[in-house]
Amino acid sequence: MADVQGSIVFAINGEKHTLSGANWQPGMTLNEYIRRYTPYKGTKLSCGEGGCGACAVTLSRTVDDKEELITVNSCLRPLASVDGWSVTTTEGLCQPNGDLHPVQQRIADFHGSQCGFCTPGMVMTTYAALRQHPEIKKACMEKQFDGNLCRCTGYRPILDAAKSFAVDVDIEEIAGRPCFPKPGPYDPELDPRVPKFLQTADSSSEVRFSANGVTWVRPVNLAGALKALSESESARAVAGNTSVGIYKEQEAAQLRVDIHRVPELRAISSNAEYISVGGACSLTELLNELHKHDNASPQCAHLPAIIERVVGIANVHVRNSGTVAGNLIMAKSLGFLSDLSTTLLGADATVVWVSAAGQREESMERFLAEPAVNRGELIQAIRIPFVVAGAQYHTYKSALRRVNAHAFINAGMYVRFEADNDTVADARLAFGGVMPDDVPGTHAVRATDAEQVLIGSKISDGATFSKTLKVIQKQLNPTSAKADYRRGLVRSFFYRFFLKLRGENAPPEVRSGADMLPRGLSSGSQTFQYDEAKHAPVSKPIPKLSSRAQAAGSSQYTDDIPLKEGTQFAALVTSTVAHGKLVSVDASRALALDGVLAVVTHEDIKGKNNVSPVPWPLEALVTDKVGAQGLPIAVVVAASTRLAEQAAKLVDVKYDLTNAEPLVITARQAAEAGEKLYVPGAVNTIGDAEKADKALGAAKNKHSLEVEIGSQPHFYMEPLVAYAVPEEDNDMVVYAGCQWPDSVHTAITNVLGVAANRVRFIHRRCGGGFGGKHVHAAWVAALAALACQRTRRPVRLTLNRNVDMALVGGREEVFCKYTMSHDDDGKLGPLRMDMFMASGCSTDFSFFSNMALVHSTIQAYQFDKDSFVESHLSITNTADRTVMRGPGEIAGCYLIETVMEQIAHATGQDPHVVREKNLYPPTPAGQEAVTLINGKRLDHYSLPLMWQQAKDKTNFEARLAECKAFNAKSRWRKHGISIVPVRYEVSIWPKSATINIYGDGSIICHHGCTEIGQGAHVKVSQVVAYELGRVFGDGAVPLDVGLIRHADLDSHVLPNQSFTGGSTGSEGAAEASRLACKILVERLKPVLKGIQSEKEKKGDENFLTVTWPELCAAAKGQSIDLSAHDHWSGAGERSCSYQNYGAAVTEVMVDVLTGETEVLKATILYDCGKSLNPAIDIGQAEGAFVQGLGHVFREEVLIDETGKLISDGTWEMKPPSYRCIPERLEIDMLKDSPFDKGVLSSKASGEPPLVLAVSAAMAARMAIASARADADHPEFFSMPLPITVDTIQQLCLTQDEHLVL
Repeated sequence: MADVQGSIVFAINGEKHTLSGANWQPGMTLNEYIRRYTPYKGTKLSCGEGGCGACAVTLSRTVDDKEELITVNSCLRPLASVDGWSVTTTEGLCQPNGDLHPVQQRIADFHGSQCGFCTPGMVMTTYAALRQHPEIKKACMEKQFDGNLCRCTGYRPILDAAKSFAVDVDIEEIAGRPCFPKPGPYDPELDPRVPKFLQTADSSSEVRFSANGVTWVRPVNLAGALKALSESESARAVAGNTSVGIYKEQEAAQLRVDIHRVPELRAISSNAEYISVGGACSLTELLNELHKHDNASPQCAHLPAIIERVVGIANVHVRNSGTVAGNLIMAKSLGFLSDLSTTLLGADATVVWVSAAGQREESMERFLAEPAVNRGELIQAIRIPFVVAGAQYHTYKSALRRVNAHAFINAGMYVRFEADNDTVADARLAFGGVMPDDVPGTHAVRATDAEQVLIGSKISDGATFSKTLKVIQKQLNPTSAKADYRRGLVRSFFYRFFLKLRGENAPPEVRSGADMLPRGLSSGSQTFQYDEAKHAPVSKPIPKLSSRAQAAGSSQYTDDIPLKEGTQFAALVTSTVAHGKLVSVDASRALALDGVLAVVTHEDIKGKNNVSPVPWPLEALVTDKVGAQGLPIAVVVAASTRLAEQAAKLVDVKYDLTNAEPLVITARQAAEAGEKLYVPGAVNTIGDAEKADKALGAAKNKHSLEVEIGSQPHFYMEPLVAYAVPEEDNDMVVYAGCQWPDSVHTAITNVLGVAANRVRFIHRRCGGGFGGKHVHAAWVAALAALACQRTRRPVRLTLNRNVDMALVGGREEVFCKYTMSHDDDGKLGPLRMDMFMASGCSTDFSFFSNMALVHSTIQAYQFDKDSFVESHLSITNTADRTVMRGPGEIAGCYLIETVMEQIAHATGQDPHVVREKNLYPPTPAGQEAVTLINGKRLDHYSLPLMWQQAKDKTNFEARLAECKAFNAKSRWRKHGISIVPVRYEVSIWPKSATINIYGDGSIICHHGCTEIGQGAHVKVSQVVAYELGRVFGDGAVPLDVGLIRHADLDSHVLPNQSFTGGSTGSEGAAEASRLACKILVERLKPVLKGIQSEKEKKGDENFLTVTWPELCAAAKGQSIDLSAHDHWSGAGERSCSYQNYGAAVTEVMVDVLTGETEVLKATILYDCGKSLNPAIDIGQAEGAFVQGLGHVFREEVLIDETGKLISDGTWEMKPPSYRCIPERLEIDMLKDSPFDKGVLSSKASGEPPLVLAVSAAMAARMAIASARADADHPEFFSMPLPITVDTIQQLCLTQDEHLVL
């Protein structure tokens, strides 16, 4: 609350905070305040755009003696707007004694936390749902997660945890799963409440305070708001402030008027003519009001369509803050493609303006037509008229993702019939997205000419649709991005609307086109084998050791580390051209800002300007040649991150573009450019090209195809961050999350020009990696260290999401040209496959991806000896590409499976039949394993067994027949089903470990695997507990895993540690730890015998019984060395390379009219050997598969003609949300796996299942092929990845003449 001096009061986790003009900073968000000025670091900053939910907190306050609670994105919420609110973070849910809140406990118990960076947001979303809906049902609970992203888990365990609180949940079904404990009751009395000092505070006074030339005013009534707005031409009304998540470069107003509490702007009412909702009401409040009305009443027949579109705006957190007026003003003034404005335009809503002169009302059409807003005016309300009997209103939208995604085209279409219920009496056809996006003056429009054609026409007249469509197409001609798709959507939506009007009068085979694809509640199952009698507690499905702390918000990531006194903050100055020469860097304007300490360039580097861990160089800071946009040119060091980023924009960088050659962006362009872009020494080959060409020349059946596979962003939840701290004698400590400790340490010392022992690198954990933190984490750490060396101050460098995505290029693109042959039965013959992989502006680790690409094309198929496969690695003018989960593997699998599909098409067989004919059969007992054409052996070949089990479990043949039958009767909704195998070779890289035992029996473990969410610590703990427990003899009760804790990975303790990747880091660390434990066991055995002998001498009948603490205390007392170190190199008694096998059956449903796809069911069978922890491995498999679905369907990398990355945040890049996972996801771990190598017979789980997402692509191919056949195009077709909605719709080849009524 506020007083006349201009302060505001709020609470964070029950603690009182007071803010005045003296300590307020313009632009400061709630997230920034929490993270910098409070001890609560659980609330994360991930996207900074309101698109991921990692920053979600709850706001609560008392209104009319009732507590009101909402979730908000703290990264968007202005700090000054929380006056009177009680803010709760995940830490605030914990009990005073440290016990977890039931929501936190449930998510931890259900294995819903992997890297943990998204977990606090998931906790707060679940908690808020329970508070807002005490009798919540499963379906409602699941929908609450439309604003939360998780890159690790695949969502299923998080959703299961949340739905376990629902009133309609089957507790016994959940309790019956071996991974989950039976949920206990939820007691809301434990929930935090609004503190009394806020309940009784007075909010009747206006708040006004200023800082740095900016004034914040929070009026308490309309007169005060209008008066404040009149004070300055630059005055800006502020309410939810969610627009900054999209339009980050909005001009900062010098006077900001917070109107979100002005009662006259929040009034909600209705009469016989319309519903009126105040402009300052949130979108959630608009929804609540619409739901209150009787939607069964004829006058409310349009409300369900409006509700459907409003529910689809952004996400629950944004809808809780974003206002009706704010959304409409963006549409009016900024060209924002607003679902709300199009929907209200079609519903004939009006806008009520208010100013000092009074009120005025105007139509939505007039409102949108003029982008300027009159000074001193505010939107007081919108009015949604009721409809009359006989009216129909339907709304539509297509986007890259079904939730939390902006539209390509949206529409609202209304008709009112005459008494005959056939003749159109009135019509409104509103479309958004037909004008260029985000251009002031563009907006949703009505197809008025078409409306006039429709009025007076009969729906039953077959000519009505076609003649109206022609007029629409003439009047509305989208020209912006994906224009062909948008034009197709305009046609599809009008056709869909017409089908709805025709109802049962439409032909049965086209009726499915009247509605969007349905979506059911998600569910899943997990099966695995656990033998408690062997190797316990290894293979027990226990939760991650850090899951409780992650849920509670107490897990510390690099950006959470308490700052040293004098810490400065850094931001990057990055290149804005994709090809040119750096001429000069003028930092004078940046250095003139108060608080800017330094601008560091390549001239400040004392060592080597190279951060690459591989033979090909990678500059820390650009010196001369610029090869892509987004490359670091300078580092700005300042008193705050906000100031550093502001100053970075003022650094003037000049380039010489006179000799710049045309940009090469895509892998196809790189292939066309040829040898001049090839990376020397980075070509991988299998076979002989001359022999392949000769054999193909003689082949009877041969076919050629070109295939393009796009990039995929890593989009780990925690952006790259490093914190460098100077130490005595010019030493330095650097903290960072990474996947390759030695790469980071070496990059730092190289750039600084110091000996390795002068830099101590520490890694605790990081919020996901997926390959993106192999090399790029070293890059950022080296830059932070350089800034620290230059300034002699502690420096933290945290990349914002946009800079991070522009720097880290993601998965490599691939272009492939192949010619293959086959016999009449479908057996693969000689094949030539020429591939070109684009590595971006640097080679990085892409040479490994290129090698994997070539070898993964073989899979487990019987290649002809005269086949030839080759891939060249090329440099392009894009960000530095690098390895990403399943590097090269998913592309290779996709290509060979496309070959199998083409053979099936040519021979008239089902694709799974062709696959079976070409897969190697089971290896007969006693025979040597088969050797593939690439020299790899199919050891422990369990694939044929899982293939058959997958077919049997899923009833594949019958479901395939059902899909075909469905497709034959349905024109606009198509099903596809596919079964795909995977063979995936991995190597376990060397790791070290040190095990320390204390006298009380507790254990601390140092190992060389970086914890990135994959559960390395818990797996190592299980192995350590097993191996140390063997001191008491085989079969003894194992040690309690709770005795074991894990230290930070420290280069002063474990130097020279290799990378964590390929899904095998946990295995390497576990084996190194096991070897160290064996040393300790040998040291402890004599001590144990001595204790037993002494007890026997004393007549103790239980002399053989010795407890672990007793043994450790005795060993300490005898000065036994209880610290042991060992290093596992991959040689000797354990295999360092092995094959992984699996199979997946996936069924999809495709909307031919829009290209949208639903994954109905996916069943994965996977050989994980003897899993070290099946709960962890199942979570890895699920997360990998869903990430693979992202690559297949959604995660398109958009780069414009200048080389600028467009999809650099959550606005354009859409990783899978909860809504994108299979409706039903089943994971079965192979029982009685024949694998007997590796670490305690375990196998990798984090990457091979990602490749199995290819099954979804092939299922989609079946659905698309059916649509193409209906369009008289049965020929085989090339299908790129990703197959986004626009690609699918365009591939279906729908034309106007196909739209039958």
